[in-house]
Amino acid sequence: SLENTYIPRKYLPCPELLEGSLYAHWEKENIHLTNVNHKIKAIACPAELAELLNIAENSPLLQIHQISFNGQNDIIEFSEILCRGDIYGL
Repeated sequence: SLENTYIPRKYLPCPELLEGSLYAHWEKENIHLTNVNHKIKAIACPAELAELLNIAENSPLLQIHQISFNGQNDIIEFSEILCRGDIYGL
């Protein structure tokens, strides 16, 4: 799988110092996830990702967009996750 996660600097000012779990770090910093939304769909693997995932172009991928919110309803995390259809399942 490939995952890209975007976090506003306010919620992770020094990502290079993070050791271990992001969520454990946030709990320690009193940052709490209150809502997480997922959008899931099947897509065909584009050519530029096929080599990275070691699959043929147009093979099925599971695309997951995850948006996480804190108690103030601020977005604190956006992730796009691409999972090989021949390996992952829900």
